[in-house]
Amino acid sequence: MLEIRDLEVGYGELTILKGISFQAKDGELIAMIGANGAGKTTLLKTIAGLIAPRRGEIVYDGERIDSLPPHKRVGMGIVYVPEGKRPFPYLTVKENLELGAFNPRARDELLRKLEYVYGLFPILKDRRDQLAITLSGGEQQMLAIARGLMSNPKLLMLDEPSFGLAPKIVTSIFDVIHKLHRELELTVILVEQNARRALEMADRAYVLETGRIVLEGAGRELLQDDRVRRAYLGI
Repeated sequence: MLEIRDLEVGYGELTILKGISFQAKDGELIAMIGANGAGKTTLLKTIAGLIAPRRGEIVYDGERIDSLPPHKRVGMGIVYVPEGKRPFPYLTVKENLELGAFNPRARDELLRKLEYVYGLFPILKDRRDQLAITLSGGEQQMLAIARGLMSNPKLLMLDEPSFGLAPKIVTSIFDVIHKLHRELELTVILVEQNARRALEMADRAYVLETGRIVLEGAGRELLQDDRVRRAYLGI
């Protein structure tokens, strides 16, 4: 589904990603782990079209997309849920969700998708007429994921979905991600500081350090890797 070839990305004279190459196959859950500043968010933003690469290729469903604008990529099924929740604060929950289905590919599925995300997150159905700014942090994160799902993704990229949330909410969020991967057979790229949970869920995983992939393998294999255990699992 997705192939990244020798991707280099930077800001001004600063190079963030240094020759990144990897694949995400149909239906895979890929975990990206690494320290802050390793380039994980930059990678997702580049795939989404928010940052232009200096060189390299992004191939999606056999087509090069590295020159396409973000809205074209969303229309092809590439959806990015950024870190920090970011709802439209003075729109209602329902209005936020409806905006997620703005692209033509998703518009015809709006009512069906609404019912689906309400089933995933019943609290959003209860809060559907509330302004997004009145939601708790956990509810805003649920809304961010649900709004992404309203775009009818084939590739869903999640950036730190558990950041700043209470442990009980974190468990709920990871349960939903696992359910999406299993039931919808979505391809998911998950950037997550909670390395243990991410690796437990992942079909495959990559470790980024200073803009390079330094390790890759099955998620549960990397859980047993001494380097990963020392650096990211506190063992």
